[in-house]
Amino acid sequence: MRAARVPADPKQHRDYIAAAQGGAPVAFRAGDVVYTLDHRGARLVFISLSQVREARDWFMAKTHPATRAPHPPGEHFWQPWHGRLPKPFLGRAVRPKIVAALDKLLKTYG
Repeated sequence: MRAARVPADPKQHRDYIAAAQGGAPVAFRAGDVVYTLDHRGARLVFISLSQVREARDWFMAKTHPATRAPHPPGEHFWQPWHGRLPKPFLGRAVRPKIVAALDKLLKTYG
């Protein structure tokens, strides 16, 4: 599990937490950064530390709510970000490692 802060690249990084499938494009400025968490070939991308905190809180929760929820108007295939997590991030056993990596990210850069 590897957490890092990398320079933002508008061609490569999108906002996957605030938007539906495919992520939303973000207008990055020079010097902006994104935070990444890599695990077994899958990557989570956070465009802000508040998104890192939100993910940490979600991974810390013992149980999670259903992913079926009212969707925003015009978003027929909308799902919350945690409903689209890559498979390596889904196991209950990996959650403590993810939380530790996100804590380290927050401690280092927050």
